[in-house]
Amino acid sequence: MQRMTQHSAGSTMSSAHMLSARSAAEISFRLLSLGDESMALRMIVQSLDHFRHAGTPELIADFLVEPGSTGDIRWDALLAGAVAWTAKDLGHPAPAWTDVPPLEEEWVPLCEGAGDAYLNLLRRDAEPDLMKRNIVMGAKDMLCA
Repeated sequence: MQRMTQHSAGSTMSSAHMLSARSAAEISFRLLSLGDESMALRMIVQSLDHFRHAGTPELIADFLVEPGSTGDIRWDALLAGAVAWTAKDLGHPAPAWTDVPPLEEEWVPLCEGAGDAYLNLLRRDAEPDLMKRNIVMGAKDMLCA
């Protein structure tokens, strides 16, 4: 069976069996309510991979529709920063909804209680689109779910 690589006009990320920013936020909301931050991060990262593979203007536009909240301002900022970074990396303008204020305190996803030496190493390699939102996370961490 051949894999479909083209989608019909008017198709959506959902109809293409791909995650959008909206579906990543919705799934993350449920996962975070269950305390599963690791899987929430995986869903956000997986959605970025799906964005990279959205092969039509319709799919790209559908991916970039503003999502609802994940239920946690940190995760909302992470999704916004990650989508902004990926959009720019793909040559698309970052949507307006990704322009969120920085978090009040620095946050390192899935790394609570890390020592100063490790945090300094993470900061050195952190992605600027996330650092400006006060999130310490590298680009390589957004490439693999």
